[in-house]
Amino acid sequence: CEGPVASIVHIHGDADKTVPLEGRPIGSTRQGSVPETLAMYRAYGAFGPATKVEVDDLRCEMQVNATGAVLNFCQFSGGHSFSPRHMVAAWKMLEDAGRL
Repeated sequence: CEGPVASIVHIHGDADKTVPLEGRPIGSTRQGSVPETLAMYRAYGAFGPATKVEVDDLRCEMQVNATGAVLNFCQFSGGHSFSPRHMVAAWKMLEDAGRL
């Protein structure tokens, strides 16, 4: 990657079969592993150690780097879905970090 590090809040269902955390084959290619992708970005952005936090029904690991960028990975019980509450939680995380 080149360019500035962006703040990311990734919210994912722990039982998602559409986008499984461990990845999956798609035709002749493969959808990547979420933990491996986050580890790559963690190293790229020089994010510090994770702090575990619960936000409503989200179990989050929150990290920050020296520039104040955040890398937050939150899981909820369930599959592939969208929740307005989760969007509000993600927005608040970015707002609290001064990243909006």
